[in-house]
Amino acid sequence: MTSASDVPVSAEVPATPAAPSVWLTAPIAGWATALADVPDPVFAGRVLGDGVAIDPCESTLRSPCAGQVTTLHRAHHAVTLRAANGAELLIHIGLDTVALNGEGFTAHVAEGQTVAAGDALIDFDLEAVANRAPSLLCPIILTNLDAFAIVGRVEGRAVAAGEPILEIVALQPAASAPGEAATAAGEARLEVTLTAPYGIHARPAGLIAQRARSLGAEITLQFKGRRVSARSAIGIMGLGAARGDVVSVLARGAEGQAAAQAIAALLSSDMGDAPGAPPLPAAA
Repeated sequence: MTSASDVPVSAEVPATPAAPSVWLTAPIAGWATALADVPDPVFAGRVLGDGVAIDPCESTLRSPCAGQVTTLHRAHHAVTLRAANGAELLIHIGLDTVALNGEGFTAHVAEGQTVAAGDALIDFDLEAVANRAPSLLCPIILTNLDAFAIVGRVEGRAVAAGEPILEIVALQPAASAPGEAATAAGEARLEVTLTAPYGIHARPAGLIAQRARSLGAEITLQFKGRRVSARSAIGIMGLGAARGDVVSVLARGAEGQAAAQAIAALLSSDMGDAPGAPPLPAAA
């Protein structure tokens, strides 16, 4: 069993910890590798958040902690969880596996379901996915880095499913500057039809959240009665919007109109997916 003393400790913690650290366990057995070595710029560049990746040697993905399933992508290649302590996690099986349209994947959970550490989330055909995907690497991402930080991790060796792999700690909320308040000026709303072949999955969600964080406005996305912050990749994935769906962009602040237009332009692009790729089938 790995202990904290065996694991490199992150040299940078962005705020004062508010609680003792907890360990997340490996959701699958395999070789643990640095996120920077994942051959996808969205994961390697930490657009979605920070974490590690595992090159799997088995075919069952398990929960790394107790919590709730917040999103199960309709292609069953990715799942998001909210841990009992509020940490938000994305686990993605392979790279560009959204293009497999769910072939070779079997989900054992549903959105909203409560899970315990070690519960089976998804089974996949290891050989079939390996033959069709550019990589089998499975990123495990902590996405809400405003509230949590990684202070220890296992990399560069084999790990067993259920072995501690990421040590995380909750952070003290950042204090607002004196007199700081959101302005209501510049409110804007735009309707956008998605054209990306696979709709909103991990890569587009990360790109949207990254762009929203760079803009001087409070931005939300709305779809089928659900409204989420454009800065939350997991929230955006949870919308479940597909190609052809119409998503509302709402921006509020001094730069609201410009911010809404910037996010609308991204939503109406291919968002990093191949423009000629076949779309996913409609959700059942």
